[in-house]
Amino acid sequence: MTGERMGRVMVGGLLGVVLGSGVAQGAAAPENDPSRSIVKLYVTTVARDLFGPWRAGSSFAATGSGAVIEGRRILTAAHVVDDQTFVQVRLNGTARKARARVLFVSHVADLALLEVEDPSLLDGIAPLPLGELPAV
Repeated sequence: MTGERMGRVMVGGLLGVVLGSGVAQGAAAPENDPSRSIVKLYVTTVARDLFGPWRAGSSFAATGSGAVIEGRRILTAAHVVDDQTFVQVRLNGTARKARARVLFVSHVADLALLEVEDPSLLDGIAPLPLGELPAV
């Protein structure tokens, strides 16, 4: 499974948990369409050299997805931004990108929280509500 596909599967599963119960009922109006709150992440990452940690690793580009949540922040999977050096965010259906920075990472939960440097990118985007945690 490719990194991008894995990111889609992880965030897709995550969104099933994160979305409030009212979102899944019926067809959403365009202004309330939850897909408007999904973003694509463009990440530049440095590969780790486990056999020579003192050597600089090679950099490569990767993509992933995330969801706009309360506080103009973006929730994504930690593995999407793992070892990142540069992150950009693009809204669904647009070409405009803005730089983002990683605020918090939990590798245990495979979640990361990002903040967009240009908050105007998220103007008019309704944050996805957080739902209840599922029973373990």
